[in-house]
Amino acid sequence: MAERPARTFSSLRSALSLPGPERGAKTPWEYPHEDFNRVKIRVHPPSASGHARRQLAIRARYTLNGLPDEDRDTYLEFDELDKLKSKEADAQFQHALSRALQRLQDIDDLKATLPGVAEEAAKKASRMTVAAAWSRHDVESRANRAATLAKERSQFGVYLAHLNEKFLDDLPYRFWSSFLDGLGHGKLLNADGITWTQLPTKRAEATVIGVMNLAAKLFEIAHSNDGLPGKARDWNPAAEAKRKLAKKPNKRTHYLRLNKLAAAWAAADVMCSGWARDQFRLYVLSGLRHGLMSELQFSEIDAKARVLRISPHKPGTKRRGSDTPDDAPDIRIPISATALAIIEARRPWAPDPNGPVWYSVAQPGGKAAKDGPRDVPIHSDPRSNWTRLADTVLDGEAFAPHDLRRTFAQVATEAGANLLGASLLMLHSPRTVAKTLGLPEITLDYINTAEAQGRMRRAAESIEHYVLGLLDGSIQPPEAEQELDPELAAAVGKEDD
Repeated sequence: MAERPARTFSSLRSALSLPGPERGAKTPWEYPHEDFNRVKIRVHPPSASGHARRQLAIRARYTLNGLPDEDRDTYLEFDELDKLKSKEADAQFQHALSRALQRLQDIDDLKATLPGVAEEAAKKASRMTVAAAWSRHDVESRANRAATLAKERSQFGVYLAHLNEKFLDDLPYRFWSSFLDGLGHGKLLNADGITWTQLPTKRAEATVIGVMNLAAKLFEIAHSNDGLPGKARDWNPAAEAKRKLAKKPNKRTHYLRLNKLAAAWAAADVMCSGWARDQFRLYVLSGLRHGLMSELQFSEIDAKARVLRISPHKPGTKRRGSDTPDDAPDIRIPISATALAIIEARRPWAPDPNGPVWYSVAQPGGKAAKDGPRDVPIHSDPRSNWTRLADTVLDGEAFAPHDLRRTFAQVATEAGANLLGASLLMLHSPRTVAKTLGLPEITLDYINTAEAQGRMRRAAESIEHYVLGLLDGSIQPPEAEQELDPELAAAVGKEDD
């Protein structure tokens, strides 16, 4: 029997598009409103004629004889959605939704006047629901990066928002262990802890871990705000489930073999669009993370000093917001002459000569784009272009930006580049660099010192020399490529997987 997909509704159109169960199913499928979780659309199994009845309903803590009763659906006297008059359908639907919300408010107001309810509410006041803990998320995560906050908001909306009305202390280890296992099989455990909603695909272990980390964070927020009365300060069933049951994510080890690099480099001239060709080459020469490469701006290029000047607050620098003051100076990343030439060749035709390097609207002479420099569309994903290279010279072996980052590390190993310099060029975090190189500490400011800049410059030039040698034939690719230097491999594996 098919399982209900993870969908919500916000309008009549989206409500009418919701799929229903197969004919003969015993129960309807129920979908929550995207903003009001207690308001539901129930799609019934189709009748013999094929018609599937749809109802707008509310779920509330209803009362019988003045006493709290179990959760039950309360159906309002709404016409079936399919029968709403076409010219007035949207207005009628909005009116029905307003009535549903008002009925919920009436029920909540009534409950507050019943004997014992106020006392019971007072007892529960300190207990935090998932929604209450989430409402404190941005405040408690003030030191996090904007990109981290955005990622966690997305994760919450997809995987945890359906639990909004559950008290955190009603979600024990048994719930979270099943929740974690379900994600790995492409299912989302519903708030009842019994039924499931089918997801489009099973989730990678890295995604499972990220979601469980966020769930554990909600328990930490609740503890900090005295929202788990009677529970030990270390009680965190989501964290326990992740610690015991989460698997280690697969390591990414793929990279472009060096004996194929020269052919791929040459083929890119005719097989790829200009921007995708240039991105391919710049990834190999710089080792930048995708987040920094795709958002690269001409204003970040210091051609005279031959460095990139990147804000440490930018996603992809691995400088945590809580450890980086607001006025921290830009990170200076030396680049080779060949890499600089690739970038500078694009500037004369850019819609904004200080804007995106990977613009998609080219205006001769550097004139402003139609919508102004700030609205210049950018190319951020070259993989479809690179597929042509894979099909032509790589025996069908596709590659992605992170694979070229590991290619950079492999070139650094074969070229005998300065290990610390290469690691700093790849912007491994100071903590990771110190740990993998056996150093007591590398501070945030170290990367801009003369010593670090010299190491990075020499590494960039060694890598450039090796790549150019492969291209002109003066350097032959190794028959058997070396394994990455253990320290460099550890840094790449730890931060990029």
